[in-house]
Amino acid sequence: MTYVRIEQLLTHLIETTGNTLSFVKDETERFRLSVPPSSEIIVVDAEADLFLFSRITPIPPHDNREALLIHLMKANLLGQGTGGAVLGIDREDKHFTLSLTLPSTIDHTTFKEAVEEFANYISYWKDEIDGFVARGLANR
Repeated sequence: MTYVRIEQLLTHLIETTGNTLSFVKDETERFRLSVPPSSEIIVVDAEADLFLFSRITPIPPHDNREALLIHLMKANLLGQGTGGAVLGIDREDKHFTLSLTLPSTIDHTTFKEAVEEFANYISYWKDEIDGFVARGLANR
């Protein structure tokens, strides 16, 4: 896939969502899509595929971290709780992440739907993790 193709998909996405989104191409040749109110989705050319990535929320200092990680791993099982995306942890072990691979042959409509669903899962898991931590702290 070429960077021009990614740029076309993102431009079409913005045009069809009422211009509430924006994107920039950074110095590492990745596209950063800003999704209000506070999410950022990084879109990368992964040769034959597109790769979407987002940091969901910082990993909280939490006594019940193991239970939270098990909860997230269960969501990854067969992609049932993630819409086919994968929950993970960034390289610095500071943020929970969500990643999704899409075929490079994706059309504009399917790309728009995939990005919208991906953004919804980012929001869902941010709320779920924050709620899990709040419930854990309340149970002390």
